[in-house]
Amino acid sequence: MVSPIVINHTIASEPPPPPPHGSSGDIQGGGASIESGTFILIALGGIYGMRKLYQRRRKLID
Repeated sequence: MVSPIVINHTIASEPPPPPPHGSSGDIQGGGASIESGTFILIALGGIYGMRKLYQRRRKLID
């Protein structure tokens, strides 16, 4: 039979500490660059805008 004190202790115990940081120290995000993500976001926004303009122009012609 398991004691309720043991169950309560395992539930209330603290979580393990986080793993150590990478070689970049305590820099937020681990020093990952965002240039490629920014380029993709701008490119997709441009494609979306071009599509909307095309749809509007096509609607005016019809």
